[in-house]
Amino acid sequence: MADKSNKPGMKHPLIVYRFMMRRYRPAGVLLLVVGILALLPTIIPQLRFQSAVLNYSQLAIIGVAAIILGVAIFVVAVLGERQAYVQCRPDYLVVHTLLHRVFIAYQRINSVQPVQIGRIFDIKADKKTAGKNALSNRDKELIKPVIGEGAVEVELSSLPLPEKKLHKNFNRFLFSPREQGFIFIVPKPSTLSIELTTYMQRALDTRDADQQRYLDPIERLKYQNNKTF
Repeated sequence: MADKSNKPGMKHPLIVYRFMMRRYRPAGVLLLVVGILALLPTIIPQLRFQSAVLNYSQLAIIGVAAIILGVAIFVVAVLGERQAYVQCRPDYLVVHTLLHRVFIAYQRINSVQPVQIGRIFDIKADKKTAGKNALSNRDKELIKPVIGEGAVEVELSSLPLPEKKLHKNFNRFLFSPREQGFIFIVPKPSTLSIELTTYMQRALDTRDADQQRYLDPIERLKYQNNKTF
């Protein structure tokens, strides 16, 4: 029977990235339609008008370019949505997007707790009351559909990368505005919370076992007597 402790947890989609990527799909589809329309005069001679600003050959070039760009935008949007997730691995937690990823050792995690998104990100607050945590109109529209939902807040003892680099690489809604850590807005926050707790405990048990492995019998006994549960 396979050892479940070595298996990764489920991939929890990051809902904010889903919303972001789906904004680009209509642009991709629109460019595809424009490209197909621009190619029609090449296929149908009756659509080649003498008074047109561009001849059918020029339209064909524009059409091909529009189709290529449209397909590229649509594919990136689909991949960007599918590749944005958070997942528990045996030794660390991974936050993954299409272009960036970060690994968080379980030893860095201080606490895991459920939170209400509306209490973390106040869409009614302005710059005077919220300061740097104030949301732009674009951000408010992005987070508004899930403002009444739950999420998982992970407080860290230290960040895995410099704070500026993290904020540059990831969306602001991945970071807790009140603690040093992350906010994970996922479809099943309770499942993610349980997985995090389970994998953190497994990592702790593995570390304890490794420590005992290198202790002589007397030191091992002292370690067990002094261990706090």
